[in-house]
Amino acid sequence: MLTSLLRFEIRFQVKQVSVLLFAVLALAYGISITASEMGEGMQLLTLNAPYRINFFVAVTSVLGLFVTMILSVNSGLRDREHNFDGITGILSLKQQYMSRFMVTLVCSLIIITGIGAGLFLGLFSFGLDSDRVSSPQFAHYFWPWLIFVVPNVFIMTSLLFLTTVKFGKAIFTYALAVGLFLYFWITIGLSNAPLLGPSIMANAGLVSFVALIEPFGVIAFFEQTQFWTAPIKNQQTISFSGSLMMNRLIWVGIAGLLLGLLKYTVHEATKTARKKHSSGKPVLDSPAAAKFTWLTQDTTTLAYQLSSFTGLLRRETSLITSGWGFRIILTLWSAAVIFGIYMATTGFSGGEVSSRLPTTALIFGYTGELIPPFCTLFLVYYVAEKIWQERLVKIDGLINVTPVSNLHTYLSKLLSLMVLPIAMISVIIVVGMSYQALYGYYHFEIGHYLSMLYYFGLPLFIKTVSLYFIQSAVAKSRFANIYVGIVISGLLLLLLSNLGSISQINIPMLNIGYFPSLVRAHTELAGYGVTADEFHWYAGLWSMLFLPLALYTVTASSRITGTDTNNSSTDWKASDHD
Repeated sequence: MLTSLLRFEIRFQVKQVSVLLFAVLALAYGISITASEMGEGMQLLTLNAPYRINFFVAVTSVLGLFVTMILSVNSGLRDREHNFDGITGILSLKQQYMSRFMVTLVCSLIIITGIGAGLFLGLFSFGLDSDRVSSPQFAHYFWPWLIFVVPNVFIMTSLLFLTTVKFGKAIFTYALAVGLFLYFWITIGLSNAPLLGPSIMANAGLVSFVALIEPFGVIAFFEQTQFWTAPIKNQQTISFSGSLMMNRLIWVGIAGLLLGLLKYTVHEATKTARKKHSSGKPVLDSPAAAKFTWLTQDTTTLAYQLSSFTGLLRRETSLITSGWGFRIILTLWSAAVIFGIYMATTGFSGGEVSSRLPTTALIFGYTGELIPPFCTLFLVYYVAEKIWQERLVKIDGLINVTPVSNLHTYLSKLLSLMVLPIAMISVIIVVGMSYQALYGYYHFEIGHYLSMLYYFGLPLFIKTVSLYFIQSAVAKSRFANIYVGIVISGLLLLLLSNLGSISQINIPMLNIGYFPSLVRAHTELAGYGVTADEFHWYAGLWSMLFLPLALYTVTASSRITGTDTNNSSTDWKASDHD
C-alpha cells in the first residue's frame, strides 16, 4: 500500500500549481542572486568562489521554511479540509502520513535545490564580468547542498509536518514557521554575524553556544569562516568539523526524534478518523460553522443591516482572536519586541539607549520597524482564511443567499483583520512603557505612541486591501486554492512594493504602496518634520488608488453578478484537485 500511496502523492504534488510555482521561483531567485554583493567582502571574490556558494546556499536554505510550511499544510490537512478523512480514515493512516511526509520532504528538497542550480546557471547570464568567474567545480555546489540543504529540509519538514498532523490547524504550522524564522534572526543578532555586511562577531564563547542552538547551521558557518581572507574564500570550502558538525548532528537527531513521534500522533489521528467514520457525520471543528446563527434572520431593513454589520464585525474579529494561533502570534511578537529593545540597549546599536534617556522616539524607532514585515506575514495568511473560511466548512452557499449587504460582509472581514496590527502596536506600547518605567523614565508621550496606529496602521490597512483583492481574484480563477492564493499574493506584494528598485528607476511612486519610513526620523526639536508631510501625501495618494480595488472586490462577488452557487462550488472543488 505504501508504494501505491507514494505514487499517488507524487502525481498529486506534481500537478499542484503551488509546487510548480515554487520550483520556478527558486530557480529564478538563484539566478538573480548570482552577482549579489550581500555579505562581507563579496565584491573581492569571484562569483563562484566556494565561500560565496556556501554563504548563499546556507542562508537561502532557511527560506525553505515557507516552502515546507505550504507543502506540509497542503498534505497534512487536505482530507480534513474537504471532509474526506471519514473515508480515508478506514485506511492505514500511518502509511498515508508517512507517504505524505516523504513526498513533502522530496518536493521541498527539490525546490530548495533549485536555488543552488540557479546560482550555477546564473554564471552564464549576460552582463556578468567574465574576469570574476572561475572554472566551475561540481564539488563546490554539492558539498554545501549536502551539509546545509539536505539536513535543513529534513529538520523543517519534521517540525512543520508533525505540527500540522498533531494540531490539525494551518495557523499553528504558519506560526511555527514564522517563529523559527524569527528565532533565526535573533541568533543572527546575538552572534552579530556578518550576514548583511561587515561586522565583528560576538565573543567566542557566545558564538560557539549560539552556533549549537541555531537549527540551520548558518551561525556555525560564520564562526568557521569569520577570519578567512579573500584569497582563502576564493579557494577553500568549509570543513565538516567543530561546531558545524555538532550542530548538524544535534538538530538532525532532534528531527529524527520528532519524526518518531509521528507514529504516536498518527495513532491518535486514526482513532479520531475511525470515530468520525463510524458516526457517519462530518465533524466541523472550525469556529466558523458554529457562529453564523444570524443568517436565519429574514429582514432587510436599515436597522437589520446595521445590526448585521456590527454582529459580523464582532464574529469575524472573534474568529481571529479566540484561537490559540492568535495568542501564539502575540507571544512571538512580544519576544521580538523585547529582543529589539535589548539589542538597542546592548547590541548592534552600540548601547545608544543606555547612554541616553529612553525616550518614546527611541523605543518607537527600535521596535516599530519590526511591525511591517512581521505583521504582513500573518496578514497574508489571515486574508486567505477570511476568503476561504465559509468554503472550507461548506456554508458559502447559505451565506450567498442571505439578505446581508455584500459591502457589510466585505468591510467586516477587512476591518476585523486590523485587530492584528492594533494588537502588535499595543504590545509595543505596553512593553515600551514598562521598559521606560523600569529605567526610571516616566515621560511616556502617549500621543506619540498612539500615532503608531496611523503611521503603521494605515499602510498595513492599504496592504490588506491589496492582499484581499489579489486573493479574491485567485479564488475566482481556475487555479483556485487557498495555498496558491497565499503564495501568489505574497509574491505579488513583494514584487509591486519593489518595482522601482527592480526596474532600477529611482522613483518612489513606482514602488506600489510605498510610504516614507518614520521610525528613525523623529527629533526632539522638529518631530517628524517634512517626512510626516511626505507620509500624508502618500497616504492620500494610495488611499485614492486602492479604493477602486476595494470597490471592485465588493462588486465582483458572485452574489452581485448572480453566479450560480452550486456551479461556483463545483468549480472550486474541481480546481482544488487540479
